Amino acid sequence: MPESIYYVFGHFNQPTEEKFKGIRNQFSGNVVPLFPHITLGGYAQLPLNTLINWVHTFANAQAPLKINFNHIGWVSGGFWFIAPRVSMNLLVFHRAFHANYDSCLRTTGYNFTLCSENWVPHVSVFSPEENATQNDIDILLKTFRPFSGEMTALSIYEEQSNQPLARFELNNLAEERERGKN
Repeated sequence: MPESIYYVFGHFNQPTEEKFKGIRNQFSGNVVPLFPHITLGGYAQLPLNTLINWVHTFANAQAPLKINFNHIGWVSGGFWFIAPRVSMNLLVFHRAFHANYDSCLRTTGYNFTLCSENWVPHVSVFSPEENATQNDIDILLKTFRPFSGEMTALSIYEEQSNQPLARFELNNLAEERERGKN
């Protein structure tokens, strides 16, 4: 039996989701079928309950994260994406997330790790499987305008599934507890 592979995704608030939906609605329908997200990590050989506990603990300690989407890109193999400016806040968030279970010894999720120094935060728009037309690519190139959004939740998905195994809002409970002491 093959081992389970899990991915942790960052989700956006409703206005940001609507912005991505508006962008995707311009195309011929050949877009990435998943919801807009930024992949934070991929894990194999890690028990699901361990990952759920870590993501829950991490999400409770984090505030929603402002993200400025300011460019589009293409990765060889045919993946087109919208990407944020890589701010210090985003890098600190990513580093803190990988404080646990960051391993360069695995092929699954390697590009999302700290030690790979290869993480490219992005939201995929087209992939080779969707057979985006040249017209779709032209629309993206001509109509994209920078916009701001907010990451507000984290979820865990098993590879090849479109149903979350767990989802946690970014609550910043640590700061709320600290404020309550003053």
